[in-house]
Amino acid sequence: MLSEVGNILLMLSGLIGVYSIICYIIGLKKNRVDFTTSGFRGIGAIFFLITACSAILFILLIKKDFSNVYVASYTSSDLPIYYTISAFWAGQDGSLLLWLWALSIFSFIIILKKKNDELTTYASLVLLVVEIFLILLVLLLSNPFRRLISIPVDGAGMNPLLQNIYMISHPPMIFIGYAGFTIPFAYAVASLLKKERTTKWIKECRLWAIFSWFFLGLGIFLGAKWAYVVLGWGGYWSWDPVENASLIPWLIATAFLHSIMLEERKGMFKFWNLLLILFVFELCIFGTFITRSGILSSVHAFAESNIGIYLLLFIIISTILYLFLLFLRLPVSRNGAKLQSLFSKEGFFLFNNLIFVAIAFIILLGTLFPLISGFFGKTKISLGSSFYNQALAPLALVLLLLTGLCSIFSWKKSSFKVLATKLAPSLIVSLILFVILIASGLRNTGAIVAFTVACFIIVSILIELTKIKSILRSRRKYGGYIVHFGIALMCIGITGSSIFKIEKQTVLKKGENIKIGRYSIFYKDIEEDEKPGRYKLSCILDIKSNERSVAELKPAKLLYPNSEEPFTEVAVLSTWREDLYIIFAGLTGKDSTSLNIYITPLIFWLWLGGFLFLLGSLIVMIPYSKRKKTSKIDEEIEELVKKERKA
Repeated sequence: MLSEVGNILLMLSGLIGVYSIICYIIGLKKNRVDFTTSGFRGIGAIFFLITACSAILFILLIKKDFSNVYVASYTSSDLPIYYTISAFWAGQDGSLLLWLWALSIFSFIIILKKKNDELTTYASLVLLVVEIFLILLVLLLSNPFRRLISIPVDGAGMNPLLQNIYMISHPPMIFIGYAGFTIPFAYAVASLLKKERTTKWIKECRLWAIFSWFFLGLGIFLGAKWAYVVLGWGGYWSWDPVENASLIPWLIATAFLHSIMLEERKGMFKFWNLLLILFVFELCIFGTFITRSGILSSVHAFAESNIGIYLLLFIIISTILYLFLLFLRLPVSRNGAKLQSLFSKEGFFLFNNLIFVAIAFIILLGTLFPLISGFFGKTKISLGSSFYNQALAPLALVLLLLTGLCSIFSWKKSSFKVLATKLAPSLIVSLILFVILIASGLRNTGAIVAFTVACFIIVSILIELTKIKSILRSRRKYGGYIVHFGIALMCIGITGSSIFKIEKQTVLKKGENIKIGRYSIFYKDIEEDEKPGRYKLSCILDIKSNERSVAELKPAKLLYPNSEEPFTEVAVLSTWREDLYIIFAGLTGKDSTSLNIYITPLIFWLWLGGFLFLLGSLIVMIPYSKRKKTSKIDEEIEELVKKERKA
């Protein structure tokens, strides 16, 4: 019964969406407030209907209603309640409904706050179009309310790899980010439709862009942590197509956030910003296409489905329409201030943007290379981590250096004397570290450069932080510095964990030990633990350092009734210096066990840097006091518009 109600509510929301679009078009064309008001009410109605649909799916999951196809596919009678709830987004049908639900919430918030604003009216029309597209996908192609003719006694259960705290939170963060970026895109379209010359669209969507960027970044971070502790291969990023699919729009969004600062402050790069937000939005859809089309092999991808072609068609049609509108409004969109000097904060922001876009393009090219090679040749060729590392490392280091320099350079143009004074402390400390690294025997050029550049950023930011008189009044600047500080720490963590990683495969008999790095690993015994729906075989290891026992680790293999292959449970000993990461590969005899051992230096700083990165983003999102403030750029543009109208 509940499944049928869910379908009815989905159909009703689609009909209301079509009605609301008609109301908006009539209201905007004939300047009828009553029709646009009906459109706003339609968005509110869709929010309540999709929220009701989501509540129904939650109820079906919690009740373990195995007459529902989705519930029977992703839950079982013995699945804990917290994983049962997270089953909402464990499969394609539920995750698309989650995306739609998030977008309906954000659209409703927009109309509540800016109901009488003409720009928001245009933006709401765009949001409705995207909502209707998602409603049609969920209703016709990926419906979580389908019923089974024959009801099973129990469900298939959730994939054990998804039964982890990081996977409870990772997918919602990604979809909140994807849904959130629809708001800046909608305002960009609205500014073009309205022929908006001011930076109003930036002011309306800036906080939404930061919000979406934060959640997408959080999702990527949690996904990397999940890969590290669950997948059992010793790493956190494998340049998998689905991993790349969420990283690419995030990189372009990072460029967009830097670039809109120049439009907001200086009236620069409007055309560029309008292009960037198009790329961000379409790449979010494209990421979903990669995950769900089955065209690329990935451990994260859903099974091949029929929605991929519709996602691709939506990308093509919406991109063509947007570009047509953009070039139609070319005189308006290209009207702005010019760059006065490359050796200024504006110039470095431009370089920053170009590098972010270049990195995103290289990752996109590498991701699609199997398709490109398959099209021009007989076989599909996948590019490994070495391609990405070699291609991106130089660009990443230049980007890091720009991160430090941007905090030092002034707007417009900086004199050499002022620059030398500002750069001196950071350069001196960095050079001292450079000499220390060489003297200590480090000979890896990449590591030396990365550590030196990270030091330069850290010192530069610490100096700038001392100049901030009021944290509350300088939240954007303060939060930005914390974000960049986090990036420097992440650079240290990525460099150490990738360049200096130690790997060893060994077979130990009971009572034997092996030495790796500063650790001695003693194999003590095997431990068995059987519970309903799960069998666990653990290898008990005593870890010693400097002849002193520091930990007991229990890497394990887990067997589940619905799975033929065992799953790995890694054991990790973490310190600020390094991680000791052990995988139990299996028993090789009666008293012998096979282990894969990794020492991953400095990875602690990657996770700490990620935390600071997210903390800084939150600080940037803290709202400002509501005081009316019009930028000089907007005042000048409004004055020009008035003169043109008089003429």
